[in-house]
Amino acid sequence: SPVSSVEGLESYSHIWVVFIFHLNTQSENASRRIKSKITPPALGGQKVGIFATRAPHRFNPIGMTLCKLDRIERIDKRNVKLHISGMDLVDGTPVL
Repeated sequence: SPVSSVEGLESYSHIWVVFIFHLNTQSENASRRIKSKITPPALGGQKVGIFATRAPHRFNPIGMTLCKLDRIERIDKRNVKLHISGMDLVDGTPVL
């Protein structure tokens, strides 16, 4: 059950959240080649590897982000709600 699956989680301050880059342009056009190094605007022309950026244009649409676990709320015997903050995601991003 969801309640038993988070048992002991309250002893941690942060959790990893796995999500889907739903704005990933690769999924729209499978023939489009994704470059392994890109030049993000914030770095003033410096090239870095695609996985060192927040760019949604990736080889696959799966990502991870670390967020703060604020509290765990038990809704009832079978349901639980995780209250988190600091997640670096676009509104509406699907979480796995």
